[in-house]
Amino acid sequence: MRRLLVGVCIVALLWSVGVACLAQDGYAQGYEDGRRAAEQDCNGLTHYVAGLALGVFYVGYALIAPPSPLPSGRMDEIQTKSDVYQEGYIAGYEAAMQGCRTSKALLGFGTWVIILYVISAAVQWP
Repeated sequence: MRRLLVGVCIVALLWSVGVACLAQDGYAQGYEDGRRAAEQDCNGLTHYVAGLALGVFYVGYALIAPPSPLPSGRMDEIQTKSDVYQEGYIAGYEAAMQGCRTSKALLGFGTWVIILYVISAAVQWP
């Protein structure tokens, strides 16, 4: 599990460095705006409860499944922007949503593991 988390962190770091190196004027601004919009849209409680209820299955889903598409309301907001800005916005939105979903699912699963540990320790108590 530790190797998986380290691997995910390394990939995220390399992705962010790659985006920074390849950033064009409108792309970088769109990317940051997309990340901010995704942070506003992310419903962390839903992903936390799913991670708590479904455990490792939801964590696997959160890591593997593609992020949800950009909502139509957000798409309407960026219609007047350049194509490069829109590409950056969509990439930033998807990256932030994926990160939110994965981190909240891991937090829910971690809570589940702690609860199981506490229950097992209480049962073994003399």
